Amino acid sequence: MQRFQNILFFVHFNRSSERAVSRVRWLAEHTGAFVTVFGIDPLSGTQTRGLTISLHSSHDESAQGYANSSCQDQLDVITQNLIDHGINARAVIGHGPEMQEIQQQIQIGKHDLCIKTMDHAHLGGLWPSTDLQLLRQCPVTLWLLHPNQTGRVQRLLAVVDLDIDDHKSEAMNNQVLGMSTSLAELDSAILDVLHPWWQPEESALGHSFIKQPKVEVDAAVQPTKHQAHRQLNRLVEQYAHPKIDIHSVLESGLPEDAIPRYAKTKGVDTLIMGMEGRTGFTNLLIGNTAEVVLKSLDCSLLVVRPPQLPTDEITH
Repeated sequence: MQRFQNILFFVHFNRSSERAVSRVRWLAEHTGAFVTVFGIDPLSGTQTRGLTISLHSSHDESAQGYANSSCQDQLDVITQNLIDHGINARAVIGHGPEMQEIQQQIQIGKHDLCIKTMDHAHLGGLWPSTDLQLLRQCPVTLWLLHPNQTGRVQRLLAVVDLDIDDHKSEAMNNQVLGMSTSLAELDSAILDVLHPWWQPEESALGHSFIKQPKVEVDAAVQPTKHQAHRQLNRLVEQYAHPKIDIHSVLESGLPEDAIPRYAKTKGVDTLIMGMEGRTGFTNLLIGNTAEVVLKSLDCSLLVVRPPQLPTDEITH
């Protein structure tokens, strides 16, 4: 089973963290991971849509000291909760811009997983949210928990890319499936492995100036679709296990449409995807597509990094 060793759990002081704590506790209990409970002092520097705003007031020093104490107390309560359940944990508070502090803590602490509650409120707008910045820049596996995420996952959706012709992309698929099957076994969850299948020819034939009958369009793309389904089944069969309820799914449509649609229809509570570089399908969540997917998602998102990155190694 794949195990994380060093988890960074980012806590928002102005939000309820009970469900996120439950998820972190369950994961750490079953992997033996060390947990750093991390939060940002809200009065030392507030990062607002990409801008760092320092709060200055001659009579606010006592209020700031109280806030610092209150924030530290919240971290200590969460940390003690974890310790009471036999988990090795510590509390750390940062004093700068949110994204900068998270990245610095990941580097200093040599973490292999970052967990935070998903921030729907800041999606869109001129400046990217912290979630989108983490998707682009976080060097380790990232788990964005939906605010309603319970302690255990019940239905997982793993997205793979069959349109590959190199070992690097193949390794990413294996990384995603390795992570997915481990989590599915841990939580006794149903696992759907999905490939968004889209043929430009299908769209062209069905919506061209001289529109082709649907039966002819289906006949034209069917061989390619069958081939993709066989390829997906072969990939999924490699991860078949008696303890895992795993299914292969070929979903028609562009990724940004097919993935949220399927997740919503099937009641998926956690989506797992791979991301590498700034081009290609495995970088689906970069830029505008990321905003579309995140805005459409109503579940948690776990982003797996390339296995060759030393900061993202997972020990077995």
